[in-house]
Amino acid sequence: MLQTIITIPEPLSITDLACLLQIEGGDVIHALQGVQSIIMVPEDDDGPVRLFHTSLRDFLTTQARSHDFFINPVTSHLSVAADCLTVMTAHHGGPFYEIRVLKYAARRWCNHLLSAIKEGGGGNPLFTQDDGFMNILMGFVSGEFDRWLNSIIAQVESVNILETLNLVLQVRAKQHSHCKVV
Repeated sequence: MLQTIITIPEPLSITDLACLLQIEGGDVIHALQGVQSIIMVPEDDDGPVRLFHTSLRDFLTTQARSHDFFINPVTSHLSVAADCLTVMTAHHGGPFYEIRVLKYAARRWCNHLLSAIKEGGGGNPLFTQDDGFMNILMGFVSGEFDRWLNSIIAQVESVNILETLNLVLQVRAKQHSHCKVV
């Protein structure tokens, strides 16, 4: 739960976090009860869950500072990207843009993918065939991508996604060329 909250760039509600993580809202509340000194938990399920201090993100994502509490940004971004793709794949009704978490997932999944690649450097095993994330991505692309892309085009978000995907390809090509030289 904490990993997701520090990884997402815009705060989500308890309801949205539950949907994204595919758990019950009560489980989100239960998980957050012990960290209310560092996480601002809203009084209702639709208010945003926020960090009290943004420096907490820096602390937890710096291994030298956080030690046993370290949250790996590469793993975190891949996990959130996988959660986005999973929730998008599971949604089969109505327009996604009327549901906050689906709108977030549609707009942000490839940004999380790009962040994982950038932060992972050349040693990132992201694109290996046996990787769980690649299975989720391939399942999404082969099954749901066209439907979602058509919906996104209708919402004019496609430009942002295509630009980010282009950056993903550029960064990956750059990393791949560095790996061959070494």
